[in-house]
Amino acid sequence: MLAASRVCKMWCPLALELLHKYVLLKSAAHLLELSAALHCHEDCNSTSSRNIGRRTVRLELALEGDVDWREEHTDALAHIITACPNITVFSTAHLTSERLCCNPTFRRSLGFLSNLKRLELNAPTDLIVELLSQLGSSLHFLWLRHMRSTSSRLESCFIDFPCLKALVIAGNRTGPPPLTWSTPALRMLSFAQGHGLGSTQMRKYLTEQGAGLQHFSAALHTSLAVRLCSNLTECALDLNFVRDDSFPHSSTLRRLIIFACDRLDIACTFSCSFVPFHNWLRDGWNTGQLPSLANIRFLLPIPLLPINPFYRLQDIQRMQELIEECKTRGVALEASVGADEHTANIHYPLKLEQLCQNARPVTPPAPE
Repeated sequence: MLAASRVCKMWCPLALELLHKYVLLKSAAHLLELSAALHCHEDCNSTSSRNIGRRTVRLELALEGDVDWREEHTDALAHIITACPNITVFSTAHLTSERLCCNPTFRRSLGFLSNLKRLELNAPTDLIVELLSQLGSSLHFLWLRHMRSTSSRLESCFIDFPCLKALVIAGNRTGPPPLTWSTPALRMLSFAQGHGLGSTQMRKYLTEQGAGLQHFSAALHTSLAVRLCSNLTECALDLNFVRDDSFPHSSTLRRLIIFACDRLDIACTFSCSFVPFHNWLRDGWNTGQLPSLANIRFLLPIPLLPINPFYRLQDIQRMQELIEECKTRGVALEASVGADEHTANIHYPLKLEQLCQNARPVTPPAPE
């Protein structure tokens, strides 16, 4: 972008706008340099094209390794935050230093954050609670992950999130949000694939807070969500966990997102197969329990065990039948291939060849 800004006068304003819109800080030295650059323009009025701080809407701290954090870094970060009044997104998702997060001067600099719409926190539990208490009133989107050496239990203190619409819990150690968190506007709840929460914890949370949820993703707990969330319109379904016709249906579901966790212990235990899912889907259609279903999206590749060729052929036949049934019922089938397309919400009309080509074999571990 810096090179593009020097091409011509017409390109310069647009390139500069994009150059400073998303700021990624990867080292303490970079932080000091950015603070110095902002100092050079701090006398410009707020509408001046030379006021680079007003262009920044996302600030991400991705400092790597153990950082020698000093008072000058605290002052620099505090200055960056105050000099960029339009920041609505703040992220420490790729911050690797647990030692830095425990530094009191680093924490003090984060106290200058305000009016955020989106917050992505990879941090110790106490810092998470501290920042959420400070910023919860304005948040619309929250992404959380606990650092490894800290407790994974969120404290049961009251925090009000009047505007929070989406909550994503990353990693396998973070528990569900405490029931003392007020989330009246929450519509989307997502947990990491293979999340190890006990069903009792999740049942209690969904019983009390699930009525407003419309989008849910948690491989181990989709069955509970379908039963307890009366307004669910979209859920992610792991093929490993649809094993029989007892899996519940929902009359409000409009979209199913189909994937298969590629953890070997899960795959080898449940033998990921397309047949149980198709049986469940066909039963829901035949009994009128899926009247609103309009879209099925597959997140590819889907790992499959190297099972008997007869059953692999049966899987392919069921896939063919599903495609024909969806055409008849007006249900759109889509595919999204690879992590880049998954995260960017890119999808295409599904073809049988995609399912077959992307159903990659997984070799089970050798017996001990």
